[in-house]
Amino acid sequence: IPWFFDMDLDPDELINFYNDPTYAEVVAKLQPPLIDAVTSYKLSMEPRQFLAGTPACYDSKDEIPGWDNRLCEDLHSTEFSAACIWDFVSAACPRVCNKCCDDSIGEIWLFGSMKTCDMMNTDAKFCTKESAQLFCPSACG
Repeated sequence: IPWFFDMDLDPDELINFYNDPTYAEVVAKLQPPLIDAVTSYKLSMEPRQFLAGTPACYDSKDEIPGWDNRLCEDLHSTEFSAACIWDFVSAACPRVCNKCCDDSIGEIWLFGSMKTCDMMNTDAKFCTKESAQLFCPSACG
């Protein structure tokens, strides 16, 4: 998930403001030049991939709202795995709870260029990457 910091409000860079509607205009303005710079300056991104948008389906890294001191990663334990039946848990942890089905809007950097989920249908190699499967669960399904 992309990160966007506000150094005035959060000088320690602990809060991701990327999906905060207050910053949508700034993010939209900065994102295309950033992607252009990666290509123009031939910055090495291989074998890395990066998302230029928020995945439609991702597990929160924060505490599950309504369940004190529990994280999505706790659901891997047999002690807590049954909690996926609760809507508030599956909403915060759709990947762990196997509730992912929508492809993301936006682009992902794969194999040296930006790709959309529609492009995943044209070349199966894209879906070999875990980040592509996260970003495009339907196309890579």
